[in-house]
Amino acid sequence: IAWNKGTIDVSAGEANAASGSVLISGPYAGQSGTILARGADGATGGHVEVTSSKETILFSGSTIDVSGIGNSNAGSIRIWSDNNAIFAPNASLVARGGEAGGNGGFIEFSSGNSFRFEGLVDTSAPKGTVGTFLLDPIFLFLIDGVSGTGDQDGNIFGGTLAFAAADTVNNTVSVGKLASLG
Repeated sequence: IAWNKGTIDVSAGEANAASGSVLISGPYAGQSGTILARGADGATGGHVEVTSSKETILFSGSTIDVSGIGNSNAGSIRIWSDNNAIFAPNASLVARGGEAGGNGGFIEFSSGNSFRFEGLVDTSAPKGTVGTFLLDPIFLFLIDGVSGTGDQDGNIFGGTLAFAAADTVNNTVSVGKLASLG
């Protein structure tokens, strides 16, 4: 088991310095602490990966932050499992662009088999371009239709799609359902 329970900080220590990288990998990988790989003024945020062959878990209350600071871009986060990935409620992945400038980063949460997604993601950029969040289940399709026409529309409650729900015929979510969420 590869598991971070404490604080790992590989953030850039000064303007224009390089940020570090963190890799947690094994058959089972977990993150219940804090990982910081933030940039500094003029220095892009770092890169964090938590990957496994069997199960990856981001426990409730854990944080991974690769945000830019000052005028800098955010870095990247990759959470992945060959089999099962869990992103618990109140766990957070943050890749914000710097408050004075800079773009949001890249966050991926994916699994080769199944996953549960209930955590918090932020790729915002107050003075830059919003970053990218890639959510990669085995498959999920967005269709152009009114609310109720997607066969997974009924599994969306309070703005959350319950990925633990069983596969349906097509695994579709309608654009109308997404629009109705506000």
